[in-house]
Amino acid sequence: MSYNYGRFRAHHYVLEEFDGPEPGRLAPNLLAGTLDGRRVSLQDFRGRPVVLETGSVTSPVYAGKVAQMSELAARYPDVHFLLLYVREAHPGSRVRPHRSAEDKAACARRAQRELGEWRPILLDDLDGTMHRRFGELPNMAYVMDARGKVVYRAKWNDTREIDTVLRALDAGDRVPHEESTRFVAPPALSLSSFATGGWDALLDFMVAFPRLMMGNVLKPRLRPDPTSECAW
Repeated sequence: MSYNYGRFRAHHYVLEEFDGPEPGRLAPNLLAGTLDGRRVSLQDFRGRPVVLETGSVTSPVYAGKVAQMSELAARYPDVHFLLLYVREAHPGSRVRPHRSAEDKAACARRAQRELGEWRPILLDDLDGTMHRRFGELPNMAYVMDARGKVVYRAKWNDTREIDTVLRALDAGDRVPHEESTRFVAPPALSLSSFATGGWDALLDFMVAFPRLMMGNVLKPRLRPDPTSECAW
C-alpha cells in the first residue's frame, strides 16, 4: 500500500495500535525539511519543552484545532510548538496526494494561508519516515521535555490535556497524564469540512464512516476500558 494513498479508506489507519515513542523514552532524532529549504531535527529544539502535532490541510480534526493551539502557545511562550506536516488525510480532486517535496510544501503553505497555521512546520519526507516512527495517525500530539524525552503522547491532539501537562512541567511537578487514546474532536466539525480535498474526498469518508464507527466506536464501548476513535 502506498504511504501517500490516492483515496481514503478506513484500513489506512490501524487505530488499535500506537507505535510511537512511549513516555519516558527519547523522541527519535530524525531529519525533516522546512519551508525555507533547511534541514532540521528535533534535537535542534532541545533546551526548551516541545509540543509536536501531526496534521495536513485535508485533516478536519487538525484544521479545527489550529486556533486552540495558538491560544495554548500564548500561555506558554517558552515552549516550542511545532507542526509535523504529514500525508494528506483526505486527498481528492482539489488536494491530491503528494508526489514530490514541492507538493508537500505547497500544501503546508496552504495551511498557513487558509487555516492561519503559525507554527514552524517540519516537512516529513515522501515516505513518511517521521510520521511512521511517531505512530502514523493523522492528528497525534507529543510533549517532550527540554532534554527531548517524551512525557506525554496522544493518538488525537487533546489541547486540554496538553495544557495540564505543560503546567506541570512549568511547575516542576509530576506529569499527571502520560498518554491519551481517545478521539478528540475540534470545537466545530461538519461534513463539509471533509471536502477540503474535494467532494470525492467527502464521499470517501462517508463510505468509510460505518466501518469506522463499528470498528472503533461501538465495539470499544463493549470493552472494560472504552475509547472512542475514528480516523478523521
